[in-house]
Amino acid sequence: MLEETNAGSFMDFGDEDLSQTPDLIVIPDNTEVTVRLTALSVEVGRNSGNPYLLAMLEIKGEPDAREVRHMMMMPTEADDPKKAANRKRAIKYFGQAFGIPLTGRVDFEKYLGREATAILGVETDDYGEKNRVKRWVAGA
Repeated sequence: MLEETNAGSFMDFGDEDLSQTPDLIVIPDNTEVTVRLTALSVEVGRNSGNPYLLAMLEIKGEPDAREVRHMMMMPTEADDPKKAANRKRAIKYFGQAFGIPLTGRVDFEKYLGREATAILGVETDDYGEKNRVKRWVAGA
């Protein structure tokens, strides 16, 4: 058990050997998984100033997998009809997967902990490989 000391300049790890802690893993491309909704919020893009939904998803049964950040851009007045429809569809499929209403005011807290089935993909960014949701599996 980790124990903090009063001195503040060191920590006693006791019998813990943190070098044995597994590294984070990436689930292989096109894998069907169950995910659990751990957080859901409306955010605003730093550069664009446009709103988006941000869902944090825990991959069930994979304690060493990094949580999946699933971003869904919300339609804006500047979007052409096709882009606006695609953005609405992304939110629709997400809502259907988790049983979240698609009309009216939604209290996100009510839906935290719900599970859905998704097909994961793998992408690479400045920090390395990570999983993303390719698509939701309907009726799972």
